[in-house]
Amino acid sequence: MSEDDNQIPSALVAVGTKALAVRSEILIKRGLALARSLQPGDAEVHLKLGDSFYRKADWDGAIVEYREARHLNPNLAEARFKLGLALQLKGDPDGAIAEYRVALRLKPDYALAHNNLGLPLEHMRNPPEALQEYRAAYMLDPRDETYKQNYERLSQQVNK
Repeated sequence: MSEDDNQIPSALVAVGTKALAVRSEILIKRGLALARSLQPGDAEVHLKLGDSFYRKADWDGAIVEYREARHLNPNLAEARFKLGLALQLKGDPDGAIAEYRVALRLKPDYALAHNNLGLPLEHMRNPPEALQEYRAAYMLDPRDETYKQNYERLSQQVNK
């Protein structure tokens, strides 16, 4: 058996795995789309469909679904947070900041929302406010290395 023959099975496994993942994603989207048509007023269905678009880096699709979840349940912090994340990734830091702030009004102990709010604030040249958000995230979950690193890094820059 040649070296090329040994590579063929692993290449087929890789192709098969990818095909299953794509097929699985298509089936998930179809199932969620069916659920959306059967339960159009269910914010959780729209969140899950938004997550499906998010995993594919389809920010526009994710934003549509997260906005619908927000519309159906304006007090759902997770919908606000996920919408903020998709907006941030799409390049709308102002929209992201607004959604993160609402998520934090709804759920003040949402460490990930504090951390993610700090990111656009820092990039928009507002280090003191970003530092407050990083600190809040770190205080809520001191074991999270990302929160710690963001807080310590910006703290050193601000206190120079």
